[in-house]
Parts: sequence; C-alpha cells; structure tokens
Amino acid sequence: MKRRKFLENASVLAGSGFLFPNIILKPHQANIKRNITDSSELWRKSAGELGVLISQKKVSVKEITSAHIERIKAVNPRVNAVTELLEETALKNAEKSDQVISKSNRLTPLFGIPFSVKENIDLAGHATTEGVIFLKNNIVSADSPHVDLIRKSGAIPLARTNMPDFGLRYHTDNDLFGATINPWNALLTPGGSSGGDAVAVATGMVPIGLGNDYGGSIRWPAQCCGVSGLRPSRGRIPFYTRSMSHGTIAPSLRMMAVQGVLARRITDLRTALEIMSASGYADPSWVPAPFDGKTNRPFRVAVITNPGGLGIDDSVIDGVKRAASILEKFGGIVEEIDSTSFCTFSSINTN
Repeated sequence: MKRRKFLENASVLAGSGFLFPNIILKPHQANIKRNITDSSELWRKSAGELGVLISQKKVSVKEITSAHIERIKAVNPRVNAVTELLEETALKNAEKSDQVISKSNRLTPLFGIPFSVKENIDLAGHATTEGVIFLKNNIVSADSPHVDLIRKSGAIPLARTNMPDFGLRYHTDNDLFGATINPWNALLTPGGSSGGDAVAVATGMVPIGLGNDYGGSIRWPAQCCGVSGLRPSRGRIPFYTRSMSHGTIAPSLRMMAVQGVLARRITDLRTALEIMSASGYADPSWVPAPFDGKTNRPFRVAVITNPGGLGIDDSVIDGVKRAASILEKFGGIVEEIDSTSFCTFSSINTN
C-alpha cells in the first residue's frame, strides 16, 4: 500500500465515518455482513481464554487458527498491518497440535495460540526485511531465540507484521509494504515501530504480537491502538537476528533495544514474558534473573505526574496515582518527584 493509496483510503474511511471499533465491539450488528463470519467470534478472546478452551477440549487449535486466518482476510486489506499470512504452515501446525492434544492433558498456557512476528525478527524460512526493499530476499534459516522459545511452548506463528524502515520512525510506513492504518481512526497514526503488531492485536487478527522497543517502539503503538505493551529490561528476553551480523543495526540499538510483546490482556503479557525469558542461544547479554523474585519491603517509589513540565492529560495522571497507591498498599514508600527542575525542554540549548 503506497502513500497515495493510504491517503485515498484514509479520506474514504474518514468521510464515511467508518471506525474499526464497530467491528471490534459490535460484531452482531451491520458489520457482520462485511465477510466476518460467526466462527470469527474466537478472535475476540484473549490468549488466556483460548488456552482454557483448548485445554478443556472445547475447541480445536485448527478452529482457532482458521478463525484468525479469516479475521486477517476480512480486516487486513483495510489496515495493512499483516505483511505475510502464514496460512498453509499455520494450519499444518494446528493439525499437529490437535494430535498432541488428543494424546496429552499437559499443555503449556500458550499451546495452540496464534501470534504475529514483526518484520525485524527472524522467523525460519522467511525474510527478515525490516521494512526495507533491499532486504526483501533476506531469508533466514533459524528463528530468533525468543521466537524459538514461544514456538516450543506450542504457540503458532500466523503472520508477519509491518514496521517503518529499520524501525527508526514513530509512524509505520515503508516503501516495501506501505503504510499501516490506525483501526480506530484512519487519520491518526498507529504508531511505530511495532505498529503492525499493535494493529493486528487491536483488531483481533492475533491475540499476541512479538515486537521490540528502543525508544518507545512497543509502548507508543500500544498507546495509539489501545492495547497493552511490555518493554522488559535489557537481558530479560534473549535476542539475535541474522541482520545483526550484517551490520544493519547500530551498536547503540544492539545495546538498548529489547524484545517484548503486545496483547489485549495484561495476563497474556505476563504469560508470554515468562515463556520468552528462558535461556536462549546466541545472546551473551541474556541474564538468568528469576522471573518471580521476592521484593524487599519497604521499597521506594518515585512518582512523576508531569515529566518535563510539559503537561499531561488528567486521565493519565489519575492512572499513575492509582498505580502508586496500589504500590503503597504493598509496602512502597511513595514520593512524588517534581521533574521540571531537571528535565525541561526549555533548558536545552538549541544554538
């Protein structure tokens, strides 16, 4: 989808009053006629909810996979979040998963759950393009370590997702795949660089998306699309891509960028994080830190409600203060910090 096509689509959607929340929140009304079948009800459920259905054998992995495939086919032409649909291999993996279920009652929480993989993360047999034309044939032979971990837990890769060139812009657009459209308002950005995953998760194309974050590349699109995103600490999730050895990633990115996850439920973030935090090959920066550690009490909590003195929406301030009050109940010593004295844009010398 080139920029001209994106602008044309945006103007049509805006002029018609079309908003994707109607598809997300009102599937039984007029939008059900837009090729969204009853089987696609499964896309509305979280990864945790789908996992329970699978473990109780109330629904097959193939049914879940097929429902998300149909959802992608129905929605993606309008938002351009998915760059490659892995339909054939996903259905084959789903059939194999159902055979495992018939023989075992011990399943991992994400067994049979479809997920998306950003274009700058290695997925064996597919190109790690990073949204760049000259990398469109950069086929890799092995998964990135955290993809390998989540695959071994039984989750199924279903889609590759869009991003800006090399992940270096706040809006998801590139010359290889074109622009991704915000599903809530076509005139607003979906964010970047993990914008494809954020939109795919928000619209129910997948319950979980694998993205990464350097300066906000998970947090920003999660905010723009109304989903949950997690940027873990450096070294928590092992990571490696073939492109790193080809010099396309700057040393600062290798030192500061981290792998993370997007989902519609916080519990799904935690589940995926725990699975992907295991030891991984090819990443010397991985740290074997305990996932569940005891917190010393009391512990100190600094709260900033007006970073840089630039002004924050009241709803955001209320949310931060609610979080601080919860931490206080669990033994935190909360102190509100005035950041305007040490972090203001007005103090930056622009000469």
